[in-house]
Amino acid sequence: MEKKREIKRSSEKTFEGSAPQEFFSKGYFLEARGSNYGRPDMVTGEPLFSPYTEEFYLGRSRLLVSSLLRAITGVKNVIVLGCARGYMVQAFQERNIDAVGVDISEWAIENGAPSVAGKLYCGDVCDLSMWDDDEFDLVVALDVLEHIRVPDLYKALDETCRVGKVIVFDAPIDIDDTMPDQSDGTDKSHVSVYSKAWWITEFLKRGYDPISVQEFTYPEEKAESRWPDRHDHGVTIYLRPTRLPPTATTVPTITVKSGGKDFRILWWSNSPWVGTGYGVGTKHVVYPLNKHYDVRCLSYYGQQWSALNYNGLVCHGSLYDKFGIDAAQLLCNNRRWRPHLMITLFDIWLGDSPLLGGNKDWFTKIHPYWVPYFPIDTQPIAPPVLNQARQAYQCVAMSQFGRRQLEMEGISAKYIPHGVDTNVYHPPEDKAAAAMNLLETSEPLLAKDPLPWPEGSFIIGKVGANKDVPPRKGYDRDFKALEIFFDQNPDARRDTRMYLHTMANFPGGVPLGHLADINNIADHIRVTEPFLVWCGLMPRDMSRMYGGFDVLLNASRSEGFGMPINEAAACGVPTIATDFTSMTELVKGHGWLVNSLKNAGGFETFDTTLLMSEYAIPDEFQIAEAIGEAYNSPDKVRDFGEKSREFSLDYDWDNVITPLWIELIEELRERMRVKPKEERRIL
Repeated sequence: MEKKREIKRSSEKTFEGSAPQEFFSKGYFLEARGSNYGRPDMVTGEPLFSPYTEEFYLGRSRLLVSSLLRAITGVKNVIVLGCARGYMVQAFQERNIDAVGVDISEWAIENGAPSVAGKLYCGDVCDLSMWDDDEFDLVVALDVLEHIRVPDLYKALDETCRVGKVIVFDAPIDIDDTMPDQSDGTDKSHVSVYSKAWWITEFLKRGYDPISVQEFTYPEEKAESRWPDRHDHGVTIYLRPTRLPPTATTVPTITVKSGGKDFRILWWSNSPWVGTGYGVGTKHVVYPLNKHYDVRCLSYYGQQWSALNYNGLVCHGSLYDKFGIDAAQLLCNNRRWRPHLMITLFDIWLGDSPLLGGNKDWFTKIHPYWVPYFPIDTQPIAPPVLNQARQAYQCVAMSQFGRRQLEMEGISAKYIPHGVDTNVYHPPEDKAAAAMNLLETSEPLLAKDPLPWPEGSFIIGKVGANKDVPPRKGYDRDFKALEIFFDQNPDARRDTRMYLHTMANFPGGVPLGHLADINNIADHIRVTEPFLVWCGLMPRDMSRMYGGFDVLLNASRSEGFGMPINEAAACGVPTIATDFTSMTELVKGHGWLVNSLKNAGGFETFDTTLLMSEYAIPDEFQIAEAIGEAYNSPDKVRDFGEKSREFSLDYDWDNVITPLWIELIEELRERMRVKPKEERRIL
């Protein structure tokens, strides 16, 4: 009698969330008992799915391993979760990669590939305590985690992320998360079939960013499938540990190589003297860069026609085209000053419109070395944005959210956030005086019966443009939330006030006075005088304004970055924001985050944009709850304020952001440099 192979065990623990190991028997792997392995076509009787044997799966595993090693470099050791009979472990070993495998099935381990018998372990992937943290360069988890129920699935995810550095995950997915248990299908152990977004969110919670997301469909058509195309769907996700953003203590020190002043850069955005987000971002980047390189600005907003030298920086105005396309073409195709690099700071979906440049995809036609620095303020990336980003020489994301979204689509992106001048924006010496100064810079939102502003009032500030309907900055949700807060806290009407830094009546925007009036809060609101919005407030005045707030309300439908959040933070003022796009990373841990509105089924709902992507719909009841917590918890507001100030220091323009830009430009100079023959040799 043939002696049974000894089974090595990674753990003796059992978990209720996993099917018993006896379920994964010979019948499961070879005879389609509770699985698809070896399942014939129900009509013809012909084989539809292969049994799990060397004949069918070793070759597949070799191809897959080759693909993985091409995509992921530097892999020296691997753990394969749900390794079954170990054919993938064998394929890695054949490539001189130290690999081990774990599977719950005793039959699979006992009948595994003979050449790697000593590398296969029987155990539940909910417990990988046999191995150390970060022990493996690569964790392969293909078609395994969907077999484990919540809450034990969370343990399996924890362990998957704990032991590895890079993860390749694959699983069937559903259209939403309402019916994860699909054990009534052909695979009786599929108990956690969630949406793609669910899996990505769970990995993000554990500090893993998706760097590639590939959705696919299974070939068999199923009448019972919940997908519109009647095919089941799956997803393959490559993940790596979240890269910590640079800080004031970790930002690199970069030396500009010789010849910097011979390197010409065209920066195309708003003028550096206008107070828009793009204008502020331009000012704080181009002047430091101009010290090292030959930089010129092209302003599609804030300047027309004639060029001028503004504090040592040559600025060109737009010509006939409202976005400066004709001026950019002229600047990039002349013999007197032709840029090596063209950097844009504005929405790039414009490049998808043939109405602007005369044809689609005009950015790269103007300059082949196009580096877009752009916001991503929807989820997923809007198709026109994605189309343009794929054509860029180098994308620069201004948020970690944006970088992740790009990398999930296979687009390499540098992360350089907007910054804040923490020397100008700082906590006020006298907060009470800063609060009362708000009266000097503002007027009642509505002239009829405004309430006085008592000293010591709780002041909710909001800074945001009012130029679209529905308002992207969320004025409608904010006003409704304030009304709810007053209904729940009637006494708070006496000493709660709201201050808006915006234009109350702007073409294309919402009539804020009327909007506040129908929510019964207009008499509690003041707004910056129009003259000061356009002409009168310098950064130091803005700092004093922020310093008068108790909290900043920034529950926007979307943000590409959210400069007011960091400006308020630098002034020691915490923020209430939407848990969406860039706002999450700017507020989490030192402010309040509110969800998008949920439907009757308990799922968040979103607005579809004109670009066929989605904005959040901030939940006004959660906003009201956050306002209430801030109003009733002055110590928490103070604590969040101190943490916000500390957080803002890692976004300082001079100490953090400028070095990141110099680092990027030097990388691009090296990439663009014409290499001598010796450097271009491969062998």
